[in-house]
Amino acid sequence: MIKVIHYTDTNSVEVTWLDDDGKQTRCHSYADVQMDMLEADLGVDAAYHVDLIATVRANIQPAPAAPPAPIAPISPRQIRQALTRAGLRTAVEAAVAAGDQDLKDWYEFSTSFERNNAQVIAMGEALSVSPASLDDLWALGATL
Repeated sequence: MIKVIHYTDTNSVEVTWLDDDGKQTRCHSYADVQMDMLEADLGVDAAYHVDLIATVRANIQPAPAAPPAPIAPISPRQIRQALTRAGLRTAVEAAVAAGDQDLKDWYEFSTSFERNNAQVIAMGEALSVSPASLDDLWALGATL
C-alpha cells in the first residue's frame, strides 16, 4: 500500500510505503524535477498517480539563470580600436574633452578599461549606448 501526498506550496510529492498492517516501511520526498525517479520507485503503482505526476511536472520552475560571466578588462588600444569600428570614438573623445580633469586623466592614463567601471557606465548613458552594446563593444575589443 502506498500513501502519496502532493505539497503544492513546494511542488513536491511525499510518498510513504506502508506494509499490509498499515505500518510505515519507507518514506521519501520527491522534488518536481524527480518525477522520473518517483515513477521508477512506484513501479506498477505509478499508473494510479499519472495525473498527480503530470500536475507536478507542469509546475516545474526552471533553474535561475547563472549570473553573467565577468567581462575581462581590455587595453587602451583595444578600446580605442573597438570604439573606432563601432563608430563611437569621435563621440567618446568629444565627451571626454568636454569632461572634467578626472575623466580626461582616466581616459588618457588608464592601463586597462573595465566594462563595469562607473566612468564606462556613465559614458554609455551619456551617449545613449545600451548596456548590451557596451558588452558587444568589450567583446569586439577583446578580439583586437
